Order: sequence, then C-alpha cells, then structure tokens
Amino acid sequence: MSVEVLSSGEVVVRAPYGVPIYEIENFLKKRSGWISSHVKISENRKRPPILKTGESIYIAGRIYILDIGSVTRTKVADNTLFLPAEKTKSALYNFVRKVFLPYITEKTLNKAAEFGMSVARIEVGCARKRWGSCSTDKVIRYTASLALIPEFACDGVILHELCHTKVMNHGKGFYELLYKIMPEYDKSDALRKEYDTFCSYFSEN
Repeated sequence: MSVEVLSSGEVVVRAPYGVPIYEIENFLKKRSGWISSHVKISENRKRPPILKTGESIYIAGRIYILDIGSVTRTKVADNTLFLPAEKTKSALYNFVRKVFLPYITEKTLNKAAEFGMSVARIEVGCARKRWGSCSTDKVIRYTASLALIPEFACDGVILHELCHTKVMNHGKGFYELLYKIMPEYDKSDALRKEYDTFCSYFSEN
C-alpha cells in the first residue's frame, strides 16, 4: 500500500485489490503524522492565477491587471492585460511566451557570462513537471509558468540549469558549484516550491 498527498492537498491511497478496509485504515493511522504535515505544506502553496477581470497577475517582472472579454485579441494598455473571452488561457500562454523568452534569455545569458558559462540556445515551452532542463548540447528549456513566479525563485532555476552546462548530474560536484555561485539557493528553492502548483499550469486544459 502507498499514500500520496497531491499538490491540491488531496490524499490518494493505493492498495491491492481485495485488501480489507480496516487494514487500509490502520495503514493510514500509522502514517497520519506524515499525511498531516504534507497536507499542511500543500495548504501553504500558492495557487495559480485566476483568469478573471480585475485580478492581478505577475508575468516576467511586471504586474498586470486582467481584463477578460472586452477584446477579441490580446493587447496591453498601461498595466492592463486584455485577453479574449474564448480560449483565454491559450491567449495568456501565447502572451507569456512572447514576453518571457526575451526576459529569461537576457537573464540567463547575463548570469552565464557572470560565471563563465556558455549556452547554445534558450527555449520556452509548457513542460508539465519541470521548471527547466538542460541538454548535453547546452540547450536550456524553461516552462512558461516560470514567468509567473517571483524573480528570486526564478533565479534559482536559471542557475540550477546553468550548472548543468558544467555538470550534467545531481552529484556532489553539481551542488558544490551551485552553492558556490548562489549561496542562498536553499531559500530560492524553498520559495519556488511554494509555487509548485504553477508548474503544470499551461499544460493543463
């Protein structure tokens, strides 16, 4: 048997077919402390943006106020982001990709230059479970949802992937390099984890 706490706070129990209910209940009682602590962690996580007129949304270092449905095509006026009523999330994704790619490219290349690293190419997509990845040929890919989380948390992801241009695994050498260039990585990573529910935001319908 196994138990899992989803990012939504839902508790999922898996047991072989035919296991009596009382055995499952005893299993859960033994793990009640673990379950409670992880449910609490889930409750403290931030929730993805609500696409509703008047709501604010952070995108790549800037805060916008949403206006949904008063336009048929996406546009920005001052600090207001206008999105169409139909396929609103797709429109938001397209806008985020447009503004995030130059933003994250500049940040990544600046940090790469600062620490003597090189990057072949930078891409933005909608990976479901990864904030970023780095291939052996030094292509770094970020998920568009990264644009929606605080800059300090985003910086941790950038430096994590840049370290993979030097060390492809997660061994001792990788973390020695990571903490050398970002001593406060633990704080950045803890903040990023508060936004874990955002990671799959654009890959979900």
